[in-house]
Formats: sequence, structure tokens, C-alpha cells
Amino acid sequence: MKSNNKYLFLLISIIFLLVGCTHNSPLQAERGAIDARYWNFEEMGTLKLKGEWLFAWDEMLPEGVQQESSSTILVPGSWNKVEEFPSKGFATYTLFIHHLEANKEFAIKVPAISSSYHLYINDNLVKSAGKPGLTKDETFPAMVTEEVFFTPISNVTKLTLVMANFHHRDGGMWDTLELGTTEQIITKTKLAISYEMMLLGILLLSGLYHISLFLLRKTELYLLLFGTFCLVIGLRLFVMHERVLMEILPAIPFSIINKIEYLSFYSALPLFIWFLYYLFGNEVSKTICKLITYISLPFILTVVVTPVSIFSETLYYFQALTLSTIAYIIYTIFLAVSRRREGAWLVAIFACFYAYTVIMDIVYVQNSLGSFELSNVGLFVFIFSQVYIIAKRLYKAYDEAEKYSAQLKDLNQTLEEKILQRTRSLEQSKKELQSANDTLKKQSYYDQLTKIPNRRYLENVYNNLWDEVQNLEKSISFIYFDIDYFKKYNDTYGHQEGDETLYKVANCINDCITEHNGIAARMGGEEFVAVLSNISEDSLGDFLEDCRKRVENLNIPHSESQSSEYVTISIGAAYVYPKFYDITKQKLIIIADEALYKAKESGRNKVCIDILK
Repeated sequence: MKSNNKYLFLLISIIFLLVGCTHNSPLQAERGAIDARYWNFEEMGTLKLKGEWLFAWDEMLPEGVQQESSSTILVPGSWNKVEEFPSKGFATYTLFIHHLEANKEFAIKVPAISSSYHLYINDNLVKSAGKPGLTKDETFPAMVTEEVFFTPISNVTKLTLVMANFHHRDGGMWDTLELGTTEQIITKTKLAISYEMMLLGILLLSGLYHISLFLLRKTELYLLLFGTFCLVIGLRLFVMHERVLMEILPAIPFSIINKIEYLSFYSALPLFIWFLYYLFGNEVSKTICKLITYISLPFILTVVVTPVSIFSETLYYFQALTLSTIAYIIYTIFLAVSRRREGAWLVAIFACFYAYTVIMDIVYVQNSLGSFELSNVGLFVFIFSQVYIIAKRLYKAYDEAEKYSAQLKDLNQTLEEKILQRTRSLEQSKKELQSANDTLKKQSYYDQLTKIPNRRYLENVYNNLWDEVQNLEKSISFIYFDIDYFKKYNDTYGHQEGDETLYKVANCINDCITEHNGIAARMGGEEFVAVLSNISEDSLGDFLEDCRKRVENLNIPHSESQSSEYVTISIGAAYVYPKFYDITKQKLIIIADEALYKAKESGRNKVCIDILK
């Protein structure tokens, strides 16, 4: 085990070293000019054309800005951040490149620029993205990455970018043009596309694989969430960086590309926090998960119904939410590590690395430092860790199943041998086997901590009961119970006291339910559920209120509760006559859960019943 840890930490150290060694050109433009004689392309690679460009605001000058002009701007950087010009408008950038080797083929890689431009080399138009104009109506936006090939014909090469932005929150060159030989630029583009397609393939296969596993094991909801998360991130990658989707569908509108980019980002956060909740349910708060989801929904809706110029302004606020969520995720993961949850230490290491790369990308974007894109590396590493953890869980389950199968096979062989020996021994063995099966069945249907039925048992009872009342004039009620502020109770009194409290409350609820011929079960954590049939509306309300009081009258001290000095419960119930009301059994459960949420929202230690008529 120690040897494995040593190699793992060595791998992580290498990744951080590779990330830290990202190439950064020391040569920069000054006063709108850059001297290429000090740059050996064969030895030093491509040259990022960053630094001071000549700049003319509110001007469209195809011939560029004269080098004698005193107005400059730092590139990369949007003009509304670097020089505090309005984000909507147009401008001309000019850069003079001195001493490029004449009659040699060069190329320029042009990143996605907001949001339209004409590129001139020596006053000749060589590339366009969209159509820059003087007004919003005259401007047609586009965001694509391009390669421009040219051969210098003199000692000075002039680059001119005429830009217009009326559709995005930032205008200008927020990324850097890159100069190199034709072979270097083509190779770099191919490598970038190959890398993105490889990562996209990994995300697609990982997403479909885990969703397929969920279809086979539908109780493992974290498989569905992780698979969907991979597909969403893959969709985002499809429209970012090299923008492969635009190569496949060049006519796709600018607004659709941006909506996909923002929607994938805004939806990935709630998907990931819910994935962690189902992975480490005792450490991640369900309330926090719901809160993050509810906060994310207005952002998602804004992207769907508003144009790019409006919804792109929401990015800063969502990035703040993302950073806050990352801090909470790191806290919960290390809490899981401290409690020795299976796989928590591995999640902690790779989640911290992924969080670091996401934060660095946000910092680079906010400070207009260009496309650093560490998060792709972090995402790849993190997905690998999750695949490993999920595979380990499934392997453990399969291994246990094989072990039980082998034990059963050995037992059958023993029984066959005893049949040949003596009949009496066979009968005794059959009894022992039946007893073992009964014990296993009981263990599979009862919660080990509280000793009351579990969710699996209740689902079987509920399905049978629903089929029964469908053809009879009988009511059926589905009920949720939740211990109020139980996480605070655990934090205050410790998990041993928490387990004892769970046992007492569970059996109190179970006694109440069985008195009315119902079935109660532990749902998970501090949640319990119950099913009743053939009870009147008034009796249900009185009974549940009595159940609530009986739990509070256990007089279990809870100093951190905001609803009572003792441990209390909130109750939500849904009541219906299925024969007279068109509803599914799944919908009844959802309504009961919503009623529980209303009870908790109204102050907790309450009963909320939804009567369906």
C-alpha cells in the first residue's frame, strides 16, 4: 500500500511540474513593434504576439495605425478591462514585426476574438471572422480559431486587426495571436485538435459507460450523475478552444455556440455537487446541494431566454458561486477523509488538483492573461480518479457476489455428498441452509443500525399495496420523516450519540406506524418513510401530530436546534384515493417529499399534509 502511495504522489508531482512549465514567450511587443531577429523559431518554437499594440479606439482603419501614434494597448486583454473603454464598440489594432526572414513561409494562429474582425497583413485582407461594423445592426459576430499563412516580402510585416464587438460582455483581443513557421502552426493546431478529440472521446465514453451502468444498477444514482457530468463537460469542450463544432457545422449561429458554452458550465456545477452528495452522503449537506441547484437555475434560464450580450454578463457572478462551491467541496471531501470513507483520500487529492486548475483558469480569464486552460489537464486527472473509485466499488460488489456464489456452490457440493451418505444429515443441512437464507433475507430487508425495515423492503410493500388499493375504495398515504438539524446534532454530540438517537427516533416512529397497521423504514441518513392505507384524512393529521409529539417527548437534548431544546422531526405526507384520482405511485412519493420540504421551510418540527382530491 505504501509503495502504491509513493508512485501515486510521484505521478501527481509530475503533473504539477508539467503544468508549471507551460511555455511563456519572454519576447514582447513594445510601442507597437516586435523585433523577430532575437527569436529563433527552430529552437524556441512559436512566438506569442503579446505586449503593446498600437490602438485606435472608435476607428476602423484597414491601413492600420501609424507607428508614430502614441496610443497603445496591452495584448492580451479586453479593451473594457485594460483601458476601460465601453465593451461595445469598434477599434483597430496594429503591430509591426521587424526582421522576419524574407521568402520563408510563416503562419499566424488567430484565436477566437470577440466578436468579429478583419485581419490585414501589409494592408491586404487575409482573414475575417463575421463582419465588423459601426453599429450592432451592421455587425455579424463569429468566434472561430483560424490559421493565416503568408510569406514576408520586406523587412517589416504589418499586422492590422479591425474589430467590432456589440454582442459580448468583453471586447478586444482577450487572447494572443501566435506566430511561427507554417509547419509549426499546422503541427500545433493538429496536436491541439488531437488532444481535444482524445479528451472528448474519453468524456463521451466515460459518460455513456457510467450511464449504462446506472441503467443496470438504478439504485446507484451517482453513476447517472457522473456520466451526465462527463457528457456536459464534453459538450463544453466541443465548442471551446479549437471550437471543433464550428469546423463540423460552420453555419451554426454565434449565439448558439455561446449558449452551449455557458449552459454546459452552469449545469456542470449542480451535477457535480449532487454526485458528491450520493458518493459521500453523510458529509455533503443535501440542503447545500439544493441551494446550489436553486441558485444555478436562474443563471441557466437567463442563458436560454436572453441574448449573448445579456447572459454573458452573468459569468462573473457564477464564477463567484463556483469558487464558493469549490471551497465547500474541499471541506466536505477532507471531512470524508477524516472519517475514513472509502476512496475519500483519492478524491481529495485529485479534486484539489482539479479545483486548483479551475481557479487558475478563472484567474487568467478575469485578468485577461490569455487561454491558459489548465482545467483540461485537471479534468482528465479527476475523471481518471473517479473512474478508479467507481470501478473499485463495483469490483468490490462483484467480488462479494462471487464469494457468496462460491460459498453457495461449495455448500451445494457438500449437500450432494451428504445425500449419498445419509438422509438425516441432508435434512439437517437443508434446515441450516434455510436458516441462513432467512437470515440473509432479513439482513437485506432491515437496517442494521435502527433494526427497522429498510428502503428496499418498504418499496416492495408499497408496490404491492398500491396494486391492491387500485381496485378498491381505499386510501393510501406516503409519509416522509426527517430529524431536524441532525448534522448539527452529530457535530455537537458526536456520531456515537447520533447513532443512538437515530435508533431511538426510528423505533418511536416505527411504533407509531405499526399501531396503524403501516410500514415504516429508514430511507438513509436521518430520513425515514412510511406507508399507510385505509385511514381517513382527519385521522391521518391527528396521528402524524401525535407521532411528532412522541418523538419530541423522548426528551433527547439538542442544544443546537432552532425549533426546540429537544430532538424533533419534520413530517411531510401525501394522501390520495388512487381509484378516484389519476396519479402514479412515483408522483405520490414526490408530493410527499415536497410536503416535507414545506414543513422544514415553515420552521421545522411541523407536519405538512397534501390531500389529493
